[in-house]
Amino acid sequence: MNKSRKTKHWLLLLALCCATFIVGLGGPALTDSDEAFYAESAREMIERSDWLTPYFNGVTRFEKPVLYYWMVALSYTVTGVSTWAARLPSALAGMGLVIIAYIAARRWYDDTTAFYAGVIVATSFGSIAMAHQALPDLPLALFVSVTVWGAYVGLLSDPSGNTPTASRTWWLIVSAVGAACAFLVKGPVGIALLLSVLLPLSVIEWFLFKRVWQVRFTDIAIATTVGLAITVPWYLAMTMEHGVAYLERFFIAENLDRFATTRYNAPRPMWYYGPIVIGGLLPWSLFSPLCVRQLLSHRITWRPSIPTLRIGLWALMPLIFYTFSIGKQPRYILPVLIPLSIFLAHGIVSALRDPASKSRSFGISCLASGCAMLTIAALIYRAQPLLISTSPTILIASAIALGISGLLISAAAFTYIRTKAGHWGQISVGLIVMSVIVLNLAAHHGVLASHGDSEVQQMAAMIRAEQPNNEPYGRHRVFNRNLLYYVQSPHVELPVMRAVRDFLRSPERVLCVLRKEDATLLAQDGVTFRELGSLRYLNTGSLTLRMLLNPNAERYLNHVVLVSNR
Repeated sequence: MNKSRKTKHWLLLLALCCATFIVGLGGPALTDSDEAFYAESAREMIERSDWLTPYFNGVTRFEKPVLYYWMVALSYTVTGVSTWAARLPSALAGMGLVIIAYIAARRWYDDTTAFYAGVIVATSFGSIAMAHQALPDLPLALFVSVTVWGAYVGLLSDPSGNTPTASRTWWLIVSAVGAACAFLVKGPVGIALLLSVLLPLSVIEWFLFKRVWQVRFTDIAIATTVGLAITVPWYLAMTMEHGVAYLERFFIAENLDRFATTRYNAPRPMWYYGPIVIGGLLPWSLFSPLCVRQLLSHRITWRPSIPTLRIGLWALMPLIFYTFSIGKQPRYILPVLIPLSIFLAHGIVSALRDPASKSRSFGISCLASGCAMLTIAALIYRAQPLLISTSPTILIASAIALGISGLLISAAAFTYIRTKAGHWGQISVGLIVMSVIVLNLAAHHGVLASHGDSEVQQMAAMIRAEQPNNEPYGRHRVFNRNLLYYVQSPHVELPVMRAVRDFLRSPERVLCVLRKEDATLLAQDGVTFRELGSLRYLNTGSLTLRMLLNPNAERYLNHVVLVSNR
C-alpha cells in the first residue's frame, strides 16, 4: 500500500470520528444519572481543589477510582465546565479505539480490512452512544484494548512467523500502562480481562502450534514495575487519607460484590449480552452472516488460523467473563468492540472482493441496513408525543432525512445484487456510513436535544431564582443526580415521602423538587406548601424501544413541580 493511500485512510477515519464522536457532543443535557454523577464529581474536584478524593454533593465517593474524574476535571480546566467538556474524554477514547482497530487489523490482515475495521468502530451505534456520555466505560474499553494488544505484540510471535517485533519490552510497557490506567478507572477488572484472554490463548497456541512467549523475564519485570509505579501511589495516598477501610470497601463491595452478588444490579439471564452485542454493533452486526458464511465456505479443521484464534478469544473470553457475572450492565461488554469489528471488517472486505459468489448475501445485509434506517425514521416520527422539548420541524426533518438514507441504501443494494458490480457494493457501504452520520446529527442536535434550555436546566434556573438567601433545596424521585450539576450547589436527598414531609415542615424556608402526583399526596396529608413553578419532563436518559413503540405521553411524561414551605 502506497503512503498516500495510507494517509488518505487516516484522514478519512479522523474526519469520520469527528462526525460521529465530536459533533453533537454538547447537545443533549446530562440526563443519565451515572453520567451526571461523574460530571458533577469532577466539577466538585476542581471547586474543592482536591484532586485526591472524589466527592459528590459534598460527600466522599469511594465507588470508583480517580482516573476518569481526573480526565474530566482536566477537560474542565482547559475548556471550562460544560457538558461538552464532561463528555470529551469519552469521545477521545472512541478515537483511540478506532486507531487500535486499524493497527491490529492491518497487522493481521491488510490495509483495506484495517480501514473498514476503523470505520465500523467509528460508526457502530454503541460506540457513538457511549462516546456521547460522560461515563468511564469507553475509556476503560480503550485501556483494556491497549493492555490486550500490547500483550499480544509483546509476548506472542507474529502470525506470519517472519516479522519479528522490534522491541517487545516497549510493547509490554504499553500493555502495563494500559492495565494501570484501567486499574485507575475501574479497579482490577482490566487485569482480569487480560488474563482471561491471554492465559487460554497461550495454552492453545502451544498445544496447536508449539508457540511460546517470545519474551525475557526482565522484560516482564520492567513492564510490571512501570504499571505498579503508575497505579500504587493513588491507592496508597487514599489509604493514608481514609484508612484501610477504604480498600476493603472498594475491592470487596465495589468489585467482588458487584460481580458476584445482586447488591448493585438485579440478576439477568445468561443470554443477556447477545442482544446487547448485536444492537451495539448496528448497523454492521447485520453483516455477520457474511462472516459465518465465510467460515463455513472453508473446510472446518481443528487448527484455526492464528489471527482467527487471537481475534476469537479476544472477543469470546470477556463475553464469557461478564456472562457469568451476576451484576450485568450493557456497558460492561465494550472491550469486545475491537475484535468483533475486525471480524466483521474481514467478512465485508472478503465479500467485496468476491462479488460473483457473495453479491446476494452482501446485498441482503445492505438491504437490512436500509430497512433499519427506515425503521428508525418511523420510530422518530412516531415518538413526537414524547419528545415535547424538540421542535416538531426538526423531528420531521430528521425522520425524512433518515428515511431517504434508508431508501438510498436499499436502492444501491438492489443494484449491487442485480449487477454484481463491486463499486455498487462500496457505494452501499458509503451510504450506510453517511446514514449513521445523519442519525448522529438527528439524535444529538434534534431528537434528544432540547429546543432551548432542557427541562433540568429550566428547573435549575427556577431554583437559583428562588434562593436569594441560599435556601436549602431537596429532590424526590425526579432529576436524579443531574439537577445538582446544573444548580451547582448541594441539595438534600429525599428518598421517601416521609423525608419530604419532614423537610417541608422545616422551620426555615426550603425548596423541594418533586412530581405533581407526590405533591398532591402531600396536600391531601395536610402538608402546606406553595407551588413556585412546574414543567413537563421526559427523562431521555431512560428512553427505551418499548417507549418508542408505544409513545404514551400520559404514562411516560412526568409533571414536575418546584414548591416551598414559605
